[in-house]
Formats: sequence, C-alpha cells, structure tokens
Amino acid sequence: MEEDKEYFNQDLLKIEISPIVAISEAMKGRNDVFHFYRGEINLNTPQQIINNIKKALDEGKTKYPKSAGEPPLKQHILEKLKKYNKINGLITDNIIVTAGGQEALNILFHLFYGRECASFSPVWSVVVEDFNQYSHQNINEIPFNKDMSINWERTENALAKSRFLYLNSPHNPTGKVFSEDELRKILELCKKNNTFIISDEAYEHIVFDDKEHISIASLPEAKDYENSIATVYTFSKTFALTGGRVGYIVTKNEKLNKVIKNTQYTHTAGISTFIQYGLVGAYDLEDEIKNRRNELQKRRDMIYETIARIDKISCSKPEGAFYFWLDLSKIAEDGYNYMLEKTRICGVPGTAFTKQYMAEYKPCVRLSYSAVDSEIIEEMIDNLYNKMVV
Repeated sequence: MEEDKEYFNQDLLKIEISPIVAISEAMKGRNDVFHFYRGEINLNTPQQIINNIKKALDEGKTKYPKSAGEPPLKQHILEKLKKYNKINGLITDNIIVTAGGQEALNILFHLFYGRECASFSPVWSVVVEDFNQYSHQNINEIPFNKDMSINWERTENALAKSRFLYLNSPHNPTGKVFSEDELRKILELCKKNNTFIISDEAYEHIVFDDKEHISIASLPEAKDYENSIATVYTFSKTFALTGGRVGYIVTKNEKLNKVIKNTQYTHTAGISTFIQYGLVGAYDLEDEIKNRRNELQKRRDMIYETIARIDKISCSKPEGAFYFWLDLSKIAEDGYNYMLEKTRICGVPGTAFTKQYMAEYKPCVRLSYSAVDSEIIEEMIDNLYNKMVV
C-alpha cells in the first residue's frame, strides 16, 4: 500500500517470520516427515520448578515485578555466575532479567543502531533475519574453516570495521564450543580494535565429552575490558522452559546497565513475577542439568555414528548445543530440499543462517535433535543410511 511508506516504520515492515518458525508451522501435523528443525526440547521442565511456580501463584505473586528482576532470582543468578561461569566482581545490579535471551539480544543489538556488526558464520537465523534488519546494521560474517576452526585473518579484518562482535558459544547452528585459547585470541583482537562483545551463551549447560563451556567475561584478560562485554543467558534451553520466557543480561558497564534496565522495563514492564520466583534455586538442580545433557549427548552420538559413515555428507562432530550442520555439497546444490525429498528428514536450510554466503550455504542444512526421542532417531538414521548409502 502506498500509505505504508508515509505512515509506517519501514524498518519493522522489513521483518519476516523466522524461517525456522515458518517451517515448523508448515510441517506441524505431518506424519510423512522426520521433524528435525526447531530448537525446542521435548523433555519436561523439572518438577521442582513447576512446584515453585505453583507455590508463587498460591502466595499471590501476580503483581507487577520489580524492574530488572526480582531480588531473590537475581541473587540466585549471581551465585550461579560466580560458581559456574567464574565471573568475579559481580553484584546483583549487574543483572537485568529479560523476556528470554531473545529480548536481551534484541535490546543489545538495537543499542548499536546503525553500527557495523561482526559475527562468526553461519549465524543464528534471528540475528540475520531480524535484529540486523531493523537495527540498520551490516553484518560482517566470518565463516568457519571446514573443520570449524577459526580463520584469524578474516576475523581481524571483520573486527577492524565492526563496532561490536556477536559471539555465540556453544554455537547455533554448528554445535561448536569455543576453546579457551580461541576466546583469548578473540578478546585480544576485540581489544585491539575497540570492539564491543555481545556473548550469547544460551546453551552454556549443553556441552559434551570433555569440552568445557567458558564465558569470555571470566578470562583474566577481560578484567580491563569488562565495560565492553555484555553476556546473555537464558533458562529456556537448560530447563526446557522455552515458554517461560526468562533470560538475563550481565554487564559491569554501569551506563549500559541503566539503559538496558530502562529499555527492558519500557518493553514489557518486567517478567512474570510468579515465574521468576519459580526459578529461584533452578541452578541448584545439578543432577537434572546433568541428566538432560547426558540425554542430548546420547542422541548426538546416535546420529553422528551414522553420519560419519556417509561419505556424501560432511559434518564436524557437534561439541555442544543440539544441532548438526550438514554439508551436502558433494551431491546437492540445495541441501534442504535434497534431504527432505530423498530421506524425508526436515531440517532448516543453510541459507537461513547467512546474508553474505547464500550460495556457499545452500548445500547445507541444520538438523536439531532436541525434540525427538531415541526411537524416532533410530528410525530416522536407518532411513538416512538406506537412502544415502545402500
């Protein structure tokens, strides 16, 4: 409509629904495909959290929440940040509770309106499809090497022209977990180029084998750069609480902290009070967290054992999160449609995770194994092997 140009915010008109959501809605209810697209965990939310939410409701915790988060939850988060993430020198005022990790990232990206952004590539689809669109940002993508190692020359070139870096570890969509040496080098280059760091650590508790999740803000070398780091976490993935919409931003930058707090409260007037109280003590459920990680690792191992035997597919073994990044360039120009038509496995097209490398990622497809039980995985991998090898 012609009047759209006169009255409406053109940035918002550019936003489209995530390809992942579009695929999940289109495929919902179809029994003729294997559903490996959305990052939704099919495990139950821990019963203690459910009980705590019910208790909070019974106690009448249904009024407006405190801006930036309820004090008991922020104190619990603070203890977790010290114990697990090993980030020292924090106080509760450094924490802002948000509507999931997605709102936290949304606010941070918009704070850098019009600035250049750097990100390792492929990139989480919401970043390239939404955040960059209405924040007027050009994203300088840094593609991983084939073995998921980092090309440091490309990294330095991208950081030299970027105001901030979007860093995601464990990584969606590849499952890469950045090592301590890699994080140190990234921090060194960000310091050199005065590049702010937005560290997305949504999958922090989902790491496999001998890998360790390390928060870049915890490195000793970050102590003199702490005002240029904001870290984003969420309860969604660890506790299968995607519908709860609770995440949080952590930063020691007092000016930034105040801006985020005011922006967040203006957006939502805070996060549901009873859900916040329901999450007090969540990180103490260490056995629950471990069992969930073990279940996801079991699923990963089942799939990887088969994929590793298929020469037509290139794939590095995921170290965390719950995704496979498959490269079908040996046999197909369009990995998503080939996989769907040949094997009935529905993932997400590689092109959903880039703006800069559409042709290079078209043969790729992301598979999420978070919402499928072992029985379905067994059926899927049998079908995959039979269709791709036999």
